[in-house]
Amino acid sequence: MIWLNKTRSKRNLDFIRTKNAIAKVPDNFITDSGYGHPVFNIVNSRWDDIYFLSKRNKHIYNTTVSTIIEEVCLEIYNTAFHTAFTKFETDIPDLLLDPTTNVHLKPLSDEQVSNMEKTIKYRNELIKQELNTQTIKMSNRFMYNYAYGIGLDLIIPTTELMTNEMVNDYIVEFWKSGEGYQNLTFTLTEQDLTQYMTNVMKIAL
Repeated sequence: MIWLNKTRSKRNLDFIRTKNAIAKVPDNFITDSGYGHPVFNIVNSRWDDIYFLSKRNKHIYNTTVSTIIEEVCLEIYNTAFHTAFTKFETDIPDLLLDPTTNVHLKPLSDEQVSNMEKTIKYRNELIKQELNTQTIKMSNRFMYNYAYGIGLDLIIPTTELMTNEMVNDYIVEFWKSGEGYQNLTFTLTEQDLTQYMTNVMKIAL
């Protein structure tokens, strides 16, 4: 059931429960993974799912938060990955691991190994071509069909790894702005993108 279609009393109960959970941590939010536990309320350095409260009304924001450099680099990577795998028709199912043994489901042939090497090389070439200085326009996005709270995508304008302090500060700015749409522009340099790809995403360019 969509959260906004619940009765007011049920939404208020959800609000109180989330408020009480947030009161247990030193942040403006709780993470989905460490729900209500102060020791584990630490955001992932690249993206995370969090909950925080509205200052305007009794609404809960069910939020995916990430950084602009993560979003841009991930888009570059995904596009290059799919283009490369399509070009060499790499047989992805044969490359999957058996989760119980952590080994390939069946041995890779010499041709498959060669195909993988070509695919990765071409993927990296495609990534390099996109690592140019660029100015990005970004905005937050609201979704009203969530089963718990109001869906919200927040993108933090930074080239740094995400921290709790960074998320706390951005939530405060979101409150101050009136909790509406925020349209921002941010410039990422070739050096910013290259460093993030190599140091964070571990792509050997």
